[in-house]
Amino acid sequence: DLSKIKEPTYGFNQNADVAATLPPSPRDNFCASAKHNDSPNTFSIDSAALISSGSTCAGSSVTVQTASAGGSVKTAPVREPLKLENWECVSDGNGPWTKINSPGNELDGWCVRMFLFPGEDNPRYSFVAPDGAPYNYGNRRPPLYPDGYLAAAKQFAAEGNEIIAFDYPGGFREPASFYAATLDDQGKMIEVDDSREVTFSEWNSKSLEERKELTSKARKQDSTFCDHQRRTLPPAFFANYEPCQF
Repeated sequence: DLSKIKEPTYGFNQNADVAATLPPSPRDNFCASAKHNDSPNTFSIDSAALISSGSTCAGSSVTVQTASAGGSVKTAPVREPLKLENWECVSDGNGPWTKINSPGNELDGWCVRMFLFPGEDNPRYSFVAPDGAPYNYGNRRPPLYPDGYLAAAKQFAAEGNEIIAFDYPGGFREPASFYAATLDDQGKMIEVDDSREVTFSEWNSKSLEERKELTSKARKQDSTFCDHQRRTLPPAFFANYEPCQF
């Protein structure tokens, strides 16, 4: 962890303008992330020295400038199945969400997810506030978003960040199929290669009941959503509110 590598033996000197995160984990399976105060972007590096956009080592590979030669090296895109402990957010729907970690973005600290209804090409968006309040504006037909919300989500994607998304390949029925996506310059969703088959391979293989069970564990791990529901729902209703029955 950071406290260990700051010891004289290792000689790590942390720049005051860089927020670095290195959670304790096996040396052959770790993910460290860093973000400079002057940049909205977070980058992560894994045990294979592969640098990715975002904080979970599951984003797109990035190009690294080499100061000595003035050239660049493209890291190989390597993905691993997303584990429960690496979910950034959880809310009322099943599965993980993406946290907007982008200072200066109107929704910095919020969580977002994109989805497609059958027969539609334009992504819909749902949001979760930092206090756990869910805002499922994308479920409306047509979707209606408060001023700035849609622009904030698109800005985050335009910075090179992937957003968790899902669709219904077999028609509008659960369970949905999850993947990671970015946006093109027209705002169209672009599925990230191997994200459905690798990043969400384990999740997509599970039944609806198994997904509910995993999501319940995630809500217990991060109680923000259920704490919000406890504060806002009538006590008698919350006592029987299935998503928060652990």
